[in-house]
Amino acid sequence: MLVGCATTTTVCPLGTKLDGARTPEGRVQWCRSSSTLAALPMPGRTYAGVIGFTGAAAMPGGVQGPFTTWYPSGTISSHGHYLDFGARSVPDGLWGFWYPSGQRRTLGLYLRGVPMGCFAVWDEAGTRSTGYVEGEQLRIDGCTPPSDDELLAAEGRAGADQSGPVHGDISAHGFVGSGGIGARNSGQIERDPDLSAVFNLTARARFGRIRVGPTFGVRVSDGIGSYLGLTMGAAIAIGLPRFHHRLDAELGLEVSAQRTSLTAMRPNQPGTAELAFWSPIGAAQLALAFQLTPNLAALLVARVDGAPHHSVESDVSYCIVGGCLPPTRETWDLGGFALGAALGLRLEIE
Repeated sequence: MLVGCATTTTVCPLGTKLDGARTPEGRVQWCRSSSTLAALPMPGRTYAGVIGFTGAAAMPGGVQGPFTTWYPSGTISSHGHYLDFGARSVPDGLWGFWYPSGQRRTLGLYLRGVPMGCFAVWDEAGTRSTGYVEGEQLRIDGCTPPSDDELLAAEGRAGADQSGPVHGDISAHGFVGSGGIGARNSGQIERDPDLSAVFNLTARARFGRIRVGPTFGVRVSDGIGSYLGLTMGAAIAIGLPRFHHRLDAELGLEVSAQRTSLTAMRPNQPGTAELAFWSPIGAAQLALAFQLTPNLAALLVARVDGAPHHSVESDVSYCIVGGCLPPTRETWDLGGFALGAALGLRLEIE
C-alpha cells in the first residue's frame, strides 16, 4: 500500500520519489532512486538491551534520503537517512530509534553505514547511557552524543517557532493585478495607464520565523506610451505555523522607493517629453510556498501594493524633431494601489 505523505521532517531529494508500504510490523516510508526495489527490512526492530546494540541496517540499492518507520500503533519506530551506492544503500547521518511506548531507544551518527562517535541509548524506564559502538556492543563511556534537534522534529515535538536548517532564501515572482502604474495626468493621451505586470526579486536572511532582506521590482504599464516603474527597498516577513511539512506560509511587508519613468504625450500637442518621478511605495502579501525539492519551492502570493495619492508639479518641455517647445507647468498625480496574485519560485539556502 503506497503512502501519500512525505517523511516526518523533510522531503525527498532531487531525482528520487516518495514511496512507502504498510506491513504487519508497521508502516515504512522512504525515498527511492530506482524504479524497482527489493523487500525493505525494518531497521532496528530487535534490540539486545542497553549494553548491546542493534542499529540501522543496510538496504537494497535504490534508497536515497530520509527513511521513517512506525509501529502498528502509529508510534514512530526509527528515523534517519540513507545514502545510495547502487547495489547497496547504507545509513548516513543522524539516526534515532524508539520503543513502542514512544520512549527514546537509540541516538547516533553514521558515516556511510558505519556508526561514528558517541551514541546514546535509553532503557524502557528512560535511563540514558552513552558510549561508542564496537561491533554489536556499546562500550559505555561518558561521552557527548550528537544533538537531537532533528529527532525532536521527527517525534512531532518541534514547534513552529523552532529554527530550521534554512538560513536564507532568494525568490522571484511575477504579479498580475488590477490597478494603475502610479503616475497619471488628466491632460495626457493616456490619462491613467493600467498596470500590466510586476516582477519582484527578493533575497532574505532568516532568523527563526523572521525573514528580512532587500527587494527589487519592475512595474510595467500596458498603456499608450512608455510607463515603467523601478523599485528598490526592504522586505520583512514572518513565517506562520505549518499545517503540512511541504507547505510554508508567511505574511510579509515591503517598503520601497519607486522611480517612475514615462513618455508624456498630450492630444493636439506635437512632440513628446521624457519624465521621471520618485515616490514611496509599499506592499503587503500572503505567500504560500509548496516544496518541490529540499531547496526549491513554488510560490503562490496574494498581494496588494501602492501608496497614497499625492501631487507633484513639474515643468515639462515637449520636443519634436529640430527642437523643444517652451516648458509648461503640469501637475502629476502619483500613487494608487494594485491588487492581484503572483506566481514564482523560491530557492532556500542552507
